[in-house]
Amino acid sequence: LPPLRGIVHSAGATDDALIPNLDWSRFENVLAPKIAGAWNLHTLTQHLHLDFFILFSAGASIFGSAGQSNYAAANAFLDALSFHRRALSLPSLSINWGAWSEVGMAARLGDQHLLRWAAMGIQTITPEQGIQVLNLLGPSTLAQVAVLPIQWSVLQHRLGSAVPPLLSDLMSAHPAAAAQSAAPEERAWITRLQAAGGEDQRAMLLEMVSTQLANVLGLKSAHTIDIHQSLTEIGLDSLMAVEFSNRLRSNLVHPIASTLAFEYRTIDAVVGYLQEEILPKLQTQTIPAAALSPAAPIGSGPADD
Repeated sequence: LPPLRGIVHSAGATDDALIPNLDWSRFENVLAPKIAGAWNLHTLTQHLHLDFFILFSAGASIFGSAGQSNYAAANAFLDALSFHRRALSLPSLSINWGAWSEVGMAARLGDQHLLRWAAMGIQTITPEQGIQVLNLLGPSTLAQVAVLPIQWSVLQHRLGSAVPPLLSDLMSAHPAAAAQSAAPEERAWITRLQAAGGEDQRAMLLEMVSTQLANVLGLKSAHTIDIHQSLTEIGLDSLMAVEFSNRLRSNLVHPIASTLAFEYRTIDAVVGYLQEEILPKLQTQTIPAAALSPAAPIGSGPADD
């Protein structure tokens, strides 16, 4: 064979779970292809005159991702290795890719995941786009680059006032009128909820909870969900349960346990808990405008289609 001129390390594995459900073996499964694989390539070729050494990292190491602490750590190692190689005057580039369509890990996910991402403004990268990016970045002298196709106005609408400092400059460059107008709408909804009678309160909560669950599951309509069916039977897993609780917290501006979906196993039960336990607490508190983040606005996302 001719001399080796470059390396592209694109191996990886996922084993998603919330931190209490992760053990060391699940970390090893994810760390091995990233850390051991990349380090072996580095040590075995650092004496060679390579034109490129490209590491396929992921956006998870920048933003974090629910249930992916092991995957985020593995990719963060690739980012650090790239800077280490640059310090040794060796070629290296770590690319924090977003999800690719058609090929790779994301391509094996179901439509529900893709719909959830789309509702957050997160898009996928086609193989053609990925190759174009590789051609552009090939000669780069940077150690790390993030390639994340995101509709910033949509993401800002979902984050509301809870924009991470890392994204503040990007958000300020892409102002979202929808985000600015969402807070008054939510304030009005909570005011109506507080003023409503028992049956009207239940109906409003039922619509909100069903809509948010449909958004989490990536369903096109909340009306297809049986409010008496077990949430796990509908398809809610532990990671989705955290997102579901976060959405309810954002709408009600009140702490909601991440285990809510496992303690109250149907929509009907969740609504009963919110009406009996949470609403009385809302009745006695003044809701600050700044706290009404439209991170999970009522009636937003694919469930409205």
